[in-house]
Amino acid sequence: MADEGSTLLYENPRSRRTIVRMALMYTPSTIVAAAIGGIAVLNFVNGAYGAIIGILILGTIVLATGFQAITAIRDLRAAPISTRGVVERLWDKGTVLWMSRAYYALVRSTRAEDPARTNRQVFVLSQEAQLALAAGSTVLVEHWPHTHTIVRLSTVAGSAAKPARAETTARRGTRRSRPTR
Repeated sequence: MADEGSTLLYENPRSRRTIVRMALMYTPSTIVAAAIGGIAVLNFVNGAYGAIIGILILGTIVLATGFQAITAIRDLRAAPISTRGVVERLWDKGTVLWMSRAYYALVRSTRAEDPARTNRQVFVLSQEAQLALAAGSTVLVEHWPHTHTIVRLSTVAGSAAKPARAETTARRGTRRSRPTR
């Protein structure tokens, strides 16, 4: 699905399996947390006012896991779409307990129904794909519409490229590129 002259940066042939795994993980988690939250609400109604702490904690968990479950289930019924846009920002941050890193790209694209308006979408990338991209690059992203799970990522010919001689350093969770002399 890549344009002529584009460079493929990342391909995930198992993206559908990722969506199924997300649905299987988040849907039961949401149901269990909602059931326990329902018990906490009943206890609160019956006079156990300390149950409000459990309601708040479980409500937060239900909202987070429920959102993930709904987007994954919606993607199971959808087909991948393509987005062509400009990379506005690249960043990375630590994940759970800072055991690993997650790499992100913010892509701005024009809306098909109204070219005067733009969409801004965040995608999770592999480290190699993020290092190959530069802010200002034009990319073609084939992805699932609701979870934004990437199927294929490629740069479009003629877009801004990463400087050939750049030294990358990591400092406090940010990646900065300094040209060498």
